[in-house]
Amino acid sequence: MPTETAKITRGAGRSTALTAVAVAWFLVLLDDTAAAIALPTLGRDLGLGLTALEWVVNSYTLLYAVFTLAGGMLTDRFGARPVFCAGLALFTAFSLVSSLSPNGDVLIGARAVQGAAAGLIGPAGLALIVTCFPGPRLSPAGGAASRSACGPASVPAPWPAARWSGRC
Repeated sequence: MPTETAKITRGAGRSTALTAVAVAWFLVLLDDTAAAIALPTLGRDLGLGLTALEWVVNSYTLLYAVFTLAGGMLTDRFGARPVFCAGLALFTAFSLVSSLSPNGDVLIGARAVQGAAAGLIGPAGLALIVTCFPGPRLSPAGGAASRSACGPASVPAPWPAARWSGRC
């Protein structure tokens, strides 16, 4: 594996990397859920039928699954940091494109590229955590990044009913 991540194995760079990976993973999962919740509004505003609405969700999910393997290969070849940054840049840019899409075709295409970018973020983010937190520090760091996917449910709460919060 390339050694560019060796530069961030100490100090504040590690916490920055962990925060970036945790926020990116949260956004990747949030984006899929938010689109599913917004389907009735998308159908009404863009005049999409049931088939097109299915593709709004499925184009993201399908390319996310396909590009997870490609993201792992690209991470091994080019390093975790460049692949993570490229995935995050693509994801952000096409989030903007999908939010401004004038019709269903643009929306479905933008969601497909978002899914591909999410597939790059996943393996590269995992590689960043493994490289930045060697040995006994890996388990707490990996747990913190994984809990970020649960969002607010991962924050410990003072009331007994919320004690499940760490188990996604």
